[in-house]
Amino acid sequence: MYKIEPLTKEHNYKKIAGWFNDPILNKYTSHRTKNMSDEDVQYYIYTLEIVENKKAWAIYEIFTFCGTSEYKHYGNISLQNINNINRSAEIAWMISEQGKGAGTEAGRQVLDYAFNILNLNRVWCGCVKENIGMVKLAGKLGMKQEGISREAFFLDGRYTDIIQFGILKGEWNEHKS
Repeated sequence: MYKIEPLTKEHNYKKIAGWFNDPILNKYTSHRTKNMSDEDVQYYIYTLEIVENKKAWAIYEIFTFCGTSEYKHYGNISLQNINNINRSAEIAWMISEQGKGAGTEAGRQVLDYAFNILNLNRVWCGCVKENIGMVKLAGKLGMKQEGISREAFFLDGRYTDIIQFGILKGEWNEHKS
């Protein structure tokens, strides 16, 4: 079972900095060109508490042994570029161990929050076309392909396309039923 909780100062900066700096984990993200120190990550998390257009959560798997629960931090998920006038936001994931369902479950929880707590109308994301896992994840969440930004991402010595996905509040409420 996966759960999300707001990303705070109490989370492991070193682990998160490691994820931000992992070239394999970030092959398909804008983070791939950045080198983030522990202090950079601390500042990033600190700003989450004061900015209004971004929210981020830690993704955990809960294990119960003999009545005691333990948590494994699998990654982070965020809503960013939250626009209260247009009632829209971008959703983004950073998952350390992919293919286990953590991204899908966290995505469901964040989309519920976006549409039913923040009362957004639209949530969107983009990914490079080679990121098959993300393309599948967007589909599992009921997101529809909205377009392609041609040759918008430089990957492995060449330009590649970014696929844009989006979902509307009514579509989400129908999809999750």
